[in-house]
Order: sequence, then structure tokens, then C-alpha cells
Amino acid sequence: TSRGSTLSPLSSTIGQQYVDHCSFIQIDVCLSKPLVPKQVPEELALKISEYSGARPKLKKITIVGSDKSTEQYKRVIHEIISFLQQEFRMWSISQVNCASVKQSSERARDFLEDLSASEMYETLKEKLQEPILQVIKEKCLKISTLLEPDHLSELYVDLVQQMHQVLQQDIFPQSSQVYVDSEKLLQFAQEAVTVGAYRVAARYHQQRIAETHDHPDSWIDYGVFCLLQNQIDKAEECFKEALAIDQEHMKSLLLSGMLCVIRENYKLAEIILLYVTTAHEDEILPWFVLGLYYEVIDENVGAELAFRKAKDCYRNEQDSKTKGSECTKNSETVFLYCVPWLLDSCMILFAERTLARQLPSLTKEEYCLYYIYMAQLLCLKGNYTDALKNVDHSLNIQFQNLDTWVWKGHVLYIKKDYTEAQQWYERVVYCGHHLNNQHSVLVRLGDIYIKTKQLYSCSMSLCELAWMYQIYALYDLGHSCLLCSML
Repeated sequence: TSRGSTLSPLSSTIGQQYVDHCSFIQIDVCLSKPLVPKQVPEELALKISEYSGARPKLKKITIVGSDKSTEQYKRVIHEIISFLQQEFRMWSISQVNCASVKQSSERARDFLEDLSASEMYETLKEKLQEPILQVIKEKCLKISTLLEPDHLSELYVDLVQQMHQVLQQDIFPQSSQVYVDSEKLLQFAQEAVTVGAYRVAARYHQQRIAETHDHPDSWIDYGVFCLLQNQIDKAEECFKEALAIDQEHMKSLLLSGMLCVIRENYKLAEIILLYVTTAHEDEILPWFVLGLYYEVIDENVGAELAFRKAKDCYRNEQDSKTKGSECTKNSETVFLYCVPWLLDSCMILFAERTLARQLPSLTKEEYCLYYIYMAQLLCLKGNYTDALKNVDHSLNIQFQNLDTWVWKGHVLYIKKDYTEAQQWYERVVYCGHHLNNQHSVLVRLGDIYIKTKQLYSCSMSLCELAWMYQIYALYDLGHSCLLCSML
């Protein structure tokens, strides 16, 4: 039966006329405005500002006047410190005859309570009030904008910093002052997480924020640490703080948008993820995460367009590195390109969706990586048995892959099978090749030596790089017997 026989006689006759004359009708439709209004970047930015509570950048206060008032302020603080130290000594002597022996923190709290209840507290406040007023008169009254609350807050912060400097100089000797930069604090926090010391890691993150509170990366890293412990509310506050500092910070936008998806706040998630693609339109991650978001809400067309854009960005990036070589042809590897960042960010939902996609064009080496990422994902979910199975799959594909050996050791370490984990870690160290995650191997290997009493005289922190690399050097040189007598 011909296709025309299924049409009505009238439509068949009309259609036949165009066929006979080899002609057709072309209809152009032009819309005056989109059927679905597209939000402009300015509108998206305004909504993100409302969400994050972005703070406007204030003009820096120009200090006028001499430093005489500042020196007077510091001198008064020094006098108060000396007075309080003397009072605390006298108070401690009076407490010697007490029956109960208290900790130093409890004694300090009792002393402050007694001080607050006495008239001396008000006297000290009045003594400090005069130099503070002098600072305001000499340095700030000439600036009209200082009357704004934000500038007054800046003045308060400056006075507190001056007070901390005096405290540091009076209480701690100069020789004992050690400055640890932001990167070292982050490294210490990561090492603490590596050995499961989460409280110690939290303190390092908080110290890092205290020293670099105006840097979004400090808040982002602490937020990811909170996600690792499933503290979603605290993580959201950290991401908001990072956005308030820099509204175009890519990681802050991506993590905030993905967290909104986890909380099923899809409207806000779309606003944030659309904005990050406009602010960073040539980056791979924003388009890829947007595609994953559209998959979550079953918007297949939007997901396909976003993934296509992510693949284009990936090709462009690879072409710029390899000048169009053959390795750029497989754009499916963009999925494995994005998975490490999702796993490091503890975004389990998005990493799981990425790994669940069909990847038929992967090479043997890429499938090896796929199983390693699956093992890492399952470790985040607490499923260590299946994680070990995926590591074994990776070993079956490519046994000589050192990254697979590392993850074999990691999973066994997390399962507290220290004997087996030690063997895999030592195998990695013995090979002598440099790996991106080699430091975590050294930290956990050192922790195993401590737990299994193989370093009897160890009194140093795992955070000290020299000690960890000394372990590496001794093992590489075959001096295993010296490990027991280190330090």
C-alpha cells in the first residue's frame, strides 16, 4: 500500500498538485519574543547576591594623623596584660588550699568570673576606653564615610588585630613564633583527614579561615570537609560565604548549585548553574554540571545541549594542548575528566550519575580508571566491600597500574586491614615512581608503622614532611631496619 492511500482524498489531491508542479511552500515564522523568557546575566547575578548575601566592596579607609594614639593604645593593653598576669598569680596562690584540683581551663574560667564580678573589671574597661577614643579622634573623625556601620566594623577589626599583636609579643617569646601559610594549613588538614583525625582537620581548616577569611578557597575547602562528614547545613553556609566574597568564583558557584540540587531547590540551582556558564562559558565543568542538573530534572534536550557544549570545550582545550592530535577524537572522556573533581568535592549524587552513563568507547586504560573512580565513590558511600571488588576489576585489566595499587592499599587501610594495606603501600614506595597521591601513601604508611609499633620512638607529627619523606628514602634505599630506630 502506498503512503498516499492513507491520506484523505482532499489532502491527497492538494498534495499531488505540488508534486506534479515540483513546487513547495516555505513558511517563515518569526517570534517577537522567546516563548520561554531567557534570564539575562544581570538578573541571575542579582538573585545570586540575594541568596549569598554578597557584601559590597568598601573603599579602603585612609588613615590620617600620627601613630601616637596607636602606641598609647598598645601601651595600655600591655599594662592591662601585666596587671592581669599578676592578679592571676595571686589568685592562684589563694586557690592552692582548695580540695579539688582543677584543670587550667577551669581555673581560667573561675578567675574571669571573679574578675567580672569585681569592680576591677569596670576599672579596666574605663582605662581602655580613653585610648580607643583617642584613636577615633586622631585617625577617623576626618573621614565622613567612617560613620557608616561597615567602616566602623573595619575600625573594630583593626583595633582587635592591634590587641592580638601586643598579646603575641607579651605572652609568647619571639623565638617561638612560627608562621604557617595557608597552603601548609590545608595540607595539614588533608593529612589529618587521611588518617581519620577529623577533629584535628577541623581545627586546621578553622585556623586557615581565621587567617585568610577573605579568600573563597578557604571557605570552599572547609565546606567540602563538612560534606565529607555529611554536615550539609554547615557546608552550605561555607559556600554562601565564599560566594559573598567573590560572586563569580567558579567552584563556589558550582558547589552551591549542586548543593541546591541535593536539597531539591531546583529553581535556585538552575539560576546558579546558568549564571556560572555565562561567567565561565569556556570552561568544561560548568557546562558538564549543568547537563547533570538537567538529567536530574529529566530535561533531556537541555542535558544534551549542555553536554555537547562541555565536549566542545574539552576538544578546544585538548586541541590547544596537542594541536589536533588523535587523542582529541574521543570526546566521551570528558566524563572521566570531570569525575575526579566531583569525587574530591564529595558530590556523590553527581559523581554517581556521571559514572552510571554508558561509556562504550573507552580504552582499556580508561576502563581501569573507571573502576578506580567507582572504588573511590563507594568508599565515600561507606560500601568498602564493593569498593574492593572494583579495585580488583581494575587490577585484572591492568595489574601494573600504580594508581590501582594505591587504591588497593587505601581501601584495605579504611577497612583497618593494616597488614595487607602495608604490603600494597610498600610495593608502591619500592617502585620509586612519583605519583600525584604519593603523599597520602606516605602518611598512611607512617600511620600504619605507628599503629603496629614499628616506630617505637616516634614522637613527631605526621604533618612533618621531612619525616614522611625520610620513610620514603629509607624504604627506597632498602634500609627497612632503620625505620624502627628513626628519630
